[in-house]
Order: sequence, then C-alpha cells, then structure tokens
Amino acid sequence: MARASKGIRQGIAAIIFRRSARGPEFLITHRILRWHGWETMKGGRNPGEGPRHALAREMKEELDISTVQARVLGTLPDSRIAFRIPIRFREQMGGFSHAVYAPFYLVEISPSAKPDLKRDNPKEHDRYAFVKSEKALKMLTYGNTRAALRKAVKILTK
Repeated sequence: MARASKGIRQGIAAIIFRRSARGPEFLITHRILRWHGWETMKGGRNPGEGPRHALAREMKEELDISTVQARVLGTLPDSRIAFRIPIRFREQMGGFSHAVYAPFYLVEISPSAKPDLKRDNPKEHDRYAFVKSEKALKMLTYGNTRAALRKAVKILTK
C-alpha cells in the first residue's frame, strides 16, 4: 500500500543575472539530481521559513552566493514552477506529491560574485554558465523557466 502524501512542497525560484559590458548575463545551472537539464535556481522552503529567507539560504547552499553579493530587484509577476512529483522521488522530496516554486525572484549579483557548486549537497548540479538571454532560452529545459526569463528580460530592457 502506498504511503499517504503530504501535499504540496512550497519553494522559491530565481532568475539570477550579472551586468557586463555586453549586457545582462544569466546564471543557469546544469541539474543532475533526479533529472538532467538546464535550469535557473530554485529550492524548497523549510517549515516556517519565509520566501526571502529561503531565497538567501538557497543562493548560499546551491551557489555559495551571499546576500552581500546580491540585490533582489523584485518578483516576476505570474511566474512559477509547478509540477507533480513522480512517485519514485516522493520519499526523497519529503513525501510531497506536488511542488510549487513561487515567487520567482529577479536577482542581480555582483560581477565579482563567483558561484561555487562545492556546497551543493546532495549534489544537484555539476556545472553552471553565465549566458546571454538568447542562449539561455535555447538551453533551459522547461517552458515555465523560459517564460520567467522572458519576463526578466522585459523588465531589464525597459
């Protein structure tokens, strides 16, 4: 008999970028835990944890980027990641049946900030890249993340 589900895992997501002489460069990571592909930063919220605290914690845990190196510009309206967690991964994901990552933040990091995946434990990502929006749109695996990136680009080009 299958174990009862806990419901919905809450989380946050972010489009992280840095400014360069060539314009904004977006940080994407190559995921290797539970699925393979390119994504932007996302992560679950701990019980009782607010979204801004979860954002700061996830940036430090996954990328070793501190809040001193980052500036939250706001959230991306109507952007979120939502999915049904496959049964084979539910135990690893805390017993949840679904996940919703919202809000989707827009975060600028210092050009001197250097992501470091060594803290990423369990190992979720094996590499990262800073790329222009056109390349990121081709590389990102999921449409909801591409849609959020398009909104970020519109905000940054106003």
